[in-house]
Amino acid sequence: MHTVKLRGLTKNNKEIAEILDVHYKVVNRWISIFLNQRMQGLVNRPKGENHKNMTFEDEASF
Repeated sequence: MHTVKLRGLTKNNKEIAEILDVHYKVVNRWISIFLNQRMQGLVNRPKGENHKNMTFEDEASF
């Protein structure tokens, strides 16, 4: 939601990326989703497959 607010404040995607500390391509994707699906598209996004929890043992060995 911060992305949409900043965009409304006339910030460009690269400025928003710097403020939010993400790559500008991520901001491009978020803005595109918002333009096509509004807030509903940003709120109900499934997470990718790389979001796996580590056990404490795995974390200690990492």
